[in-house]
Formats: sequence, structure tokens, C-alpha cells
Amino acid sequence: MEPIKILIIEDNLMTAADIRGYMEDAGHTVTGVARNQKEAVRLVKNDPPDLLIADITLGEVEDGGIKAVKEILDQHWAPVIYLTARTDDEMVNKGAETAPSAYLFKPFRAEELAIQVRLAYENFTGRPEPSRGETIGEDSFYFPFKTGHLRVKTDEILFLKALGYCTELHLVRQKAPQVIGTNLGKLERYFTKPNFIRLSKSLFINLDHLRQIERDCIYMGDDRVEVKISEANRRGLMKKLQIVRTRKSPGAS
Repeated sequence: MEPIKILIIEDNLMTAADIRGYMEDAGHTVTGVARNQKEAVRLVKNDPPDLLIADITLGEVEDGGIKAVKEILDQHWAPVIYLTARTDDEMVNKGAETAPSAYLFKPFRAEELAIQVRLAYENFTGRPEPSRGETIGEDSFYFPFKTGHLRVKTDEILFLKALGYCTELHLVRQKAPQVIGTNLGKLERYFTKPNFIRLSKSLFINLDHLRQIERDCIYMGDDRVEVKISEANRRGLMKKLQIVRTRKSPGAS
């Protein structure tokens, strides 16, 4: 498999050095080591990683790693592995709110960590098949809506946006979104076509309706609906698209 880009969030420099060494020995690339939430967010903006390995307690902030992961996932969607000495239910439950791919206790074994990294990345990039009986064909879906189900054609979907435990469904030629009583994580597995991509924890877009990309937003559909995105999201999106690069004319400032 190709090298996985990994960000390490760990305040203990010796532990961070060990993790870096193990990951590089396994053939992966470490994009950086963050000792606190601010550093972690900055490193993600500079070089969005494929996977996060995070301690839960950072310095005097007992759930600092969880807070860092939550902020990162709002901007850049990636699998998370917690590596921690915290085994109490309270902290495990807090970590579970970010839907981690693994929760490993210290002291850890290098071989186990390497396996969990590979599995987390493969499970994240390979979407499961949708359950039978919940779609009516590749071009349409029945979404749970109010007391029944709403039929929607996939080519009419601009984007889906998380709204707590629900999802906003933004459609072509509709100013107001439909609110679906299912979370975005559960809906994602039905969108297996490559034109649907997840930009962040809360945003899933249809590339067929992407009209324009700016530094802090994108415009979707012929009505050019504005959707705010982070710099990390924009960089990740640009990597997936065929971008025409231009050179400056001689003498241009």
C-alpha cells in the first residue's frame, strides 16, 4: 500500500519520537508532531494528513487531544486513533463522540499500532456497500422524512450538511433544505459513486454541481449556493480535481 500521511498529537516528546519512528519504519510519512490543540490545527492546515494519532491528555488539559480532534474534524475529515493511558469510562465516552477508528492503551506495541493504522485507513477509504431494500436504484433514494420517506434523485443533490443528529439535504432549485432524521455518517455509506465526496465531518458534496472554488467557500449548482469551507478542505478538494495551472506572463507582477 502507498505511504499514509500521519499527524501525531502527543505532548510527550519521547513518546512522540517513538511513534514517529514506528510509523516511518512501517513506510508511512509523519506530517508533524503537535503538542497542543493550536499546533495540531495549524499543522493540518499546512499539510492535511490521511490519519490522526492522538493522545487524549495534552499537558494540563485532560481532554486536550479530544478537543483538538473535534476542531480538526470540523475542517478535515480523517480517521482517528487514540493512544492513551486513560481507561476511565468518562474519557472513553468523550473520545467515542469523535467516532475513532481505534482506542489503544499505553504502553502500546509497535506491531499492534502499525496494524491498527493500516486497518483504520483501509476501512476509511473503502466505503461499505449499502444495505438492500433502502434504495430504489442507483439514481434515486428514499430518505426518512417526517412520518414517511422522501424520494430524491441523486443528480438533484447539491450537498448534504450535518445538523446534529440530523442532516440538511440541499437540492437543485430548492432554496430551503430538507431536514432528514438521520445523521450524515449513516447516510454516507449509500453514496458510493466517485462524484460524491466528503469534505469534512459535516459536509458531503456532489462534484457534478460544483461551479466555483474560492479560498474560503465553494459555489454549488446553477443558483450558485455558497458553502463555507476551511483552507484544509479546499486543499483536499483541489487534489481530487483536474486543475488547469497557468504561468504568469513575462513581466507580470
